[in-house]
Amino acid sequence: MSLVANGKQDVKPSSVGKNSRMATALFEPDALEKLNWLIHLYHVRGEIVKCKELIKNEINKSGGKHEYAYFKQGIILREEGKIQEALESFQICHKLNSDNTDNIKEVAKCLFLLKRYRLSLEAYLEAEKNSHKPDWEIYHNIGQCLMCLGEVGKAKEYAKRAVQLGKQESSYALLIKILVGEGDFQSAVAVCTAALDSCPDSTTMLTESGLLHLKLGQTQQAFENLSSALALDPSCSQALLGVGCITQAHEEYDVALSKYKVAVQINPDSVALWNNIGMCFYSKQKYVA
Repeated sequence: MSLVANGKQDVKPSSVGKNSRMATALFEPDALEKLNWLIHLYHVRGEIVKCKELIKNEINKSGGKHEYAYFKQGIILREEGKIQEALESFQICHKLNSDNTDNIKEVAKCLFLLKRYRLSLEAYLEAEKNSHKPDWEIYHNIGQCLMCLGEVGKAKEYAKRAVQLGKQESSYALLIKILVGEGDFQSAVAVCTAALDSCPDSTTMLTESGLLHLKLGQTQQAFENLSSALALDPSCSQALLGVGCITQAHEEYDVALSKYKVAVQINPDSVALWNNIGMCFYSKQKYVA
């Protein structure tokens, strides 16, 4: 990268020795990145105004060739909900360094958020080819794109790869969603069990497992998992709904109502909650309520 691109002019007298010129050639490009640490620090500290100003200055000084500044700009824009502008920043990063897989992944993520799933999929597939090693995150996101495009079989294969490689809760959740959509509750329960081995304190997985056991009629196991979820997060509306369903089925209507009333404060638009509250009042012969 030229010194002009770095925003610097380096004029040396002819008397400067060969070693000095070599040292300049070796170390001058670092000037482009010397404030990367400060950009990062401002960002993680939440000093966004300072961060934006520094990014703007660094981009101007570099003549629009500062990859890291554009990258951080894209991250901040996306955090602010300006997805199209973020996409444009990451596309500039990709033009500046097409070998950087992270740039391709960020472009793909923005495309996904813009619901341009086919383009997002193509970008993630490019990232997969470009990556030097298997990446669970790429597999996971390819699976998500394929799900949105209705290619469920392929989505399941990528979700399985993501689970095997990363053992991340989000990938387990994606695979469970696919299996439930296929009506394969037994396999979904097995995935939940594997997920809980990796993330034993996951409220989401405990709740999902409890609800799946409930669908299979395994009430005791369902109650145990949902109770464990509530012990970790008493405001988990789905777990409250599940426990309420079990107690309601055992004609413990007041207990069920106590769960539903807490849950409905958290999730007031849940049709299932309002329906179950109504059924509890009906069973208590409080018809007006």
